[in-house]
Amino acid sequence: MDKKIIFMALCTALFTLTVFVACGNECSFWERCRGNILEICGEGPDQMFGRKINSFPCEQPNPVCIELPGEHAMCVTDPVTACDDTFDSYCKGNVLYACAFVSAEKKGYVTGIDCSKDKNYDGSGFLQCIEDEKQGSACR
Repeated sequence: MDKKIIFMALCTALFTLTVFVACGNECSFWERCRGNILEICGEGPDQMFGRKINSFPCEQPNPVCIELPGEHAMCVTDPVTACDDTFDSYCKGNVLYACAFVSAEKKGYVTGIDCSKDKNYDGSGFLQCIEDEKQGSACR
């Protein structure tokens, strides 16, 4: 009788360990910076089990990763320069610079959108990335 109880206990422990390892998460955060690499924890089937780290290097025109309140992070043009709803978007070459708001108070950071990569970005203002047959994709 004791061998049967020990066998059942071992089977239960092995089953529990297998389920725990199979459903284990690689990460427990939402977003974070590792240097200038933005890491986002996700891709699990229901965002609770089997979550994995997805890494996105912060590259021009947004080379700097910053961490925000509430376990959020983003790549920005300049982490020192904040912006608000009075910020006027502008084009510099083929890059559209706009304020990416990070709070309900309309506070944010300047981010650049490379129009050659994001061909139909609408900056929700007067400037946009527009695809044109003659001129290609440009900030206008």
